[in-house]
Amino acid sequence: MFRFQIVLGFVVAVALFTATAYLIVENTLGPALLEDGDIALQRTALIAEKSRRLDEYALLEKARFVASRHDLQAAMSAEYPGDAEYERHVEVHKLLERDQIRFTEFIAPRNQGLRNIDLPLDERRPANHEIFMAVDRSGRGVATMGDNLAHWMGENVARDFPLVRDVMESGEPQLSTWNWSWSATDLRQLYVVAIAPLRAPGSDTSVGAVILGNLVNDGVAARSQGLFAGDTSETYQPRGDSREAALVPEIAFFQNERIYGSTLSTNAQRALARQLFEESRVTDSSDAERFLNLSINQVPYRALVRFFHKNQDERAPSGMVLLANVENTIAPVERASALILRVGLAVMVFGALILLVLLHLYTRRFSQIEQGIQEVISGNRDYEFSTQGYHDDAASLAHYLNVMNAALQGKSMPDEDVNAGDWPDLKRGGSQPSIHGVPLMMGASSSSADASPDNDTNSATTEDVPS
Repeated sequence: MFRFQIVLGFVVAVALFTATAYLIVENTLGPALLEDGDIALQRTALIAEKSRRLDEYALLEKARFVASRHDLQAAMSAEYPGDAEYERHVEVHKLLERDQIRFTEFIAPRNQGLRNIDLPLDERRPANHEIFMAVDRSGRGVATMGDNLAHWMGENVARDFPLVRDVMESGEPQLSTWNWSWSATDLRQLYVVAIAPLRAPGSDTSVGAVILGNLVNDGVAARSQGLFAGDTSETYQPRGDSREAALVPEIAFFQNERIYGSTLSTNAQRALARQLFEESRVTDSSDAERFLNLSINQVPYRALVRFFHKNQDERAPSGMVLLANVENTIAPVERASALILRVGLAVMVFGALILLVLLHLYTRRFSQIEQGIQEVISGNRDYEFSTQGYHDDAASLAHYLNVMNAALQGKSMPDEDVNAGDWPDLKRGGSQPSIHGVPLMMGASSSSADASPDNDTNSATTEDVPS
């Protein structure tokens, strides 16, 4: 029972210490990491927004450059004989193609290997733009880059996007977000567009506008994610085996209630859209940003929804969603907690076993002494307690039990020379105290005992005690 109580106390102490360490880690480091994750999401969203604005300004600068070409201005305002609409289309198309080749085949190869951030605005990537068109002063399409788009010529762009006419009237280039398709039967896609006015040569009169646009799709989302990871290449490939890559948030771009580009799989993107637009109704919010707790395919995410600024012709809200995997965020806490539990359990089990062994080795000698005491009690007064192989405490106890047993039988004491031969094993030297008389005055020296007549009297008197 004594050993069980000691081991139980040890186990309880280790369990309390382990539980305390576990609770400290879970209740301090866990919330701190989640709070840091929110801050990191906000900073990442700021980086994404600044990068987006920089790309928009680069697009606007390119639109300004194309619209400033005097030969393009002259081609838009010239009078053409015969089929004037066709002739103007051919001439404007040729000039637009010239500038597109300049961006894609001259500037882009020259800047290969350079970081996008180090390039002038009109040379930044992407060099190829999905919308590259010119419209006349009525807002109708004159020419555009792309394959099989002849049917689009003459389409009234300003009717669907009044900002085009506003740009031509004000003379100020503008940026916007369009939900655009080249025909009514095509699925509309999300574009970021820049609109720059075309002036008649030597005049402030508007003769049309140049419109450049970049498609917002999964490729844009992947490049944004690469920016978050510090990858300056155009083809970022996340490495799932590193914590740095695991902490890079997922990103999705949306307008109204549709996601147009993301780094998620198709099923995960659908689940995200359902939770954002059907359950959380984020498009009804008037806040510039909003935090949400989401679960996509049974994986918990912390989401930050940030809306983009709306221009006057944008009928639907648009923005981006950043998603941080909560499991990856608190993974260090989970690993630390699991390690604490494993170490605590190991210390508890192995410590208890070692303690049991040590207690057994320590108390085994006392058990043997206890058996000897039972022998003496049962009548074997000649029983002698062995002191060989005992630790100091058990050996000392066995020695004094032998002395006590001898004293109770009226034998002479070990320090008396008369019967010294009867005590070969009880004669102690070194650190063991000498025994003087039956009263066993521990610590008294033999010299002081010889010098005291009272001690001799007491010894003689004691020796007359019958056994």
